Amino acid sequence: MARGDRYPPTGSHDQGPGVPGVGDAQGARTGRRTLSGRPLRRRRHADGEAQQGARPGQRNSVPEHRLLPARARHALGPRRQCREEGVPSVLRRIPARRRRQPRRSTPAQRHRVDRHLPPQTARKGQRAPPAARDRSRHATPGKRTAGGRKGQADAGGSRRRCTHEPRAHVDRRAQALDGGRSALEEELRVLPRPGEGQSRSLAATPTPAPRRQGQEMTLALALLVVVQAAPPVQDEKQAAPPPNPNVLVKKGDLKGALAAWRQWAEREPMDARHWLAPVRLLKSKQLINDAVDLCETAVRKLPKDYDIVFEMAMLCRAKGEELAGTKGGGGNAGMYFRDVVRFAGRALALAPNKRRPRALLGMAHLALGDRQAAAREADELVRRFPQHPGGWMLRGDLLYGSYMAKKKLDGTPPNEIAQLVVGVRKAFEAAIKLDAQRPGPWQRLGNVAAWEGQTAHALQLYAEALSRNPDGAVPWAWIEQNASPDQRRKMLASALLRFDKLGTKPKKAKAQLLWQLGLLEFNEGKWREAVKYMTACYLLRNDYVNALFYVGLASFRLGEHEFGLAAFAIFAAKSPDDLARALRDSGKHGNDNAKILAFYADLAHKQNNVPASRDLNHVSAIWHDTAQRWNNYAFLCRETGKYKAAYAAYRRGLDKAPQDPQLLNDCAVILQYHLQVDLDQARKMYENAIAHGKRLLKRKKISNADKARYRQAVTDAKANLQKL
Repeated sequence: MARGDRYPPTGSHDQGPGVPGVGDAQGARTGRRTLSGRPLRRRRHADGEAQQGARPGQRNSVPEHRLLPARARHALGPRRQCREEGVPSVLRRIPARRRRQPRRSTPAQRHRVDRHLPPQTARKGQRAPPAARDRSRHATPGKRTAGGRKGQADAGGSRRRCTHEPRAHVDRRAQALDGGRSALEEELRVLPRPGEGQSRSLAATPTPAPRRQGQEMTLALALLVVVQAAPPVQDEKQAAPPPNPNVLVKKGDLKGALAAWRQWAEREPMDARHWLAPVRLLKSKQLINDAVDLCETAVRKLPKDYDIVFEMAMLCRAKGEELAGTKGGGGNAGMYFRDVVRFAGRALALAPNKRRPRALLGMAHLALGDRQAAAREADELVRRFPQHPGGWMLRGDLLYGSYMAKKKLDGTPPNEIAQLVVGVRKAFEAAIKLDAQRPGPWQRLGNVAAWEGQTAHALQLYAEALSRNPDGAVPWAWIEQNASPDQRRKMLASALLRFDKLGTKPKKAKAQLLWQLGLLEFNEGKWREAVKYMTACYLLRNDYVNALFYVGLASFRLGEHEFGLAAFAIFAAKSPDDLARALRDSGKHGNDNAKILAFYADLAHKQNNVPASRDLNHVSAIWHDTAQRWNNYAFLCRETGKYKAAYAAYRRGLDKAPQDPQLLNDCAVILQYHLQVDLDQARKMYENAIAHGKRLLKRKKISNADKARYRQAVTDAKANLQKL
């Protein structure tokens, strides 16, 4: 429905130009209702004439511009000063061709006025609706005056000249009040206004009407017009942008950053940056599952965004490789590699000239065993991107897979294997020629040399691969079994030298090389060199905490007990479970290494180094797992203010000896005096300590030390129970 046809026209065209359809029987039968839902009624005065819809030649008893409250009149602009008796200027019966056109207004002014224009009103430059044109054509013309001009005649035939301010907002107010089809305007007309006890019309003075019961509702509706005319106020909280996620990431607030990116994605859902940033953050934090879920949502939102689709393919590849390295995860890995094919194909369709989706597609085909599709993508990569090693590497991986399959199969002709060796070396050497910094080709060539029995050449190639990526997949077990210590030492030294010369990786990346050198020297019994390399390894990367284990053992054999105690104390404080696991993994040397641990614990106790003694006793309790060891650790925790750890240690001891009176009393002491929680449980522990202590003291075969310990536990439990 058009703007002017929002409300259908009612009434006949023979009415005056004021309010059509009001004042006759036909208008009364229209059945119109007010905004409050009541049928529209005409208010009559004492003279019998309706206040609304005066017939031609008569005027309304109340001027139209006074029907609104003061605030509404102020919102519509200054009142037009009209001297014509009782006839508002907006209801003057002037033909449409003689009416004054409003001045050109700004778009903002037109917006404010057009929101409340009646359906029959047309703006400048628009054709008036049919009802408005008909009213102009059938309007009653005024009588010719003595001056020869037409004017609006009143009931007595006199003429009043009307003067007004030529302002645009006055005409807009006239347009807003003209038409009279609004039910709100009809409701407002019938209300008497205070201070208007006598009409200015020449007709008989009407009697003031009694106050209506629903007048308050009508006035509220009138105020609603003023409120709706004002522009909407936007909530400042809703308009405020979400926080900056990058700032939250720098502060370490991962959850806050993800929540902020979620808000930005809701605010600007078509901006791919708000989806890619959190996905890559989750991927960097090794939260692959969460990254896959979020990226899948982003793909549904932006299915034609290349970056998002390609990122989804990369995530599926990472998840597939992760599952392929786990036991029993091959089936799920294949599912993810099929997703790689799907999303990489979509990314390639969005950007056919991109190299990375094509290379990813070829690797996924190779992982799924589709060698023909992988070979097709490899040839296409070599043809389209001859200066990039990706195509040659994919071709080399295909030939290397065939070589490994033939090599493990008995009865393969040697010439076939020789041809495959030539093809593999040609492909990877071409890749190295294009980019020598990639470790993959060096490592593949080293594997081929190792399978061909060329150990020295294989070690040289492995050294080149390690110098470019020390954490790369190098067969350390094969190297240890097939290379002598001198060959291994030479390989690692060459890798360290090449690593420092290339300078393509940060210094902490060579921690793996230092670890391997330190392990080699430790197994060879060269304690000084072992301490040197293991200490350097830990200083570069403190997550290599196992290096401290070898530092402590080698320092003990060197007689440098202070340095060894420091290494063991740091290891025990950071990860006591890992230190206990290192003792278990020592094999036949496990008991000897446990004795070295006990030596360092006693040394810390003698030096009054209570924190170090506490942490080392914790490792000893994990290693031996006896009630006495847990009791010692709990006592040291209580002495250093670690009350929660002390309570947990006492509970571990009670698991081993649930009826020990001393453990029961000491555990209840932690609850009563330090944690001040579970006092009912503490009471039960005291009662059990007393009961079990008395029972144990009645035994005939009991040592004097145990007898003294039980008696002291019973005495302490009684005193603590009395205080409780």
